[in-house]
Amino acid sequence: MLENKDIILKEASKVCKNTLMETLNIEPVDFGEDFLILRMPVNSRGYQADGVLHVGATAAFSESARNR
Repeated sequence: MLENKDIILKEASKVCKNTLMETLNIEPVDFGEDFLILRMPVNSRGYQADGVLHVGATAAFSESARNR
């Protein structure tokens, strides 16, 4: 099962190429029957000019999880 899960996670990552998910470095980490774990680093790619995380980056993250 672990092998299949790794393959599915790699394929899911490939689908994110050239998308906002790639720009924000949002990546699938794990999944199961009733859960999905994504990871997004908090860094300058998602900051506002004043150095605070942009709400749009947060929205993109939550929408990415919803669409999986």
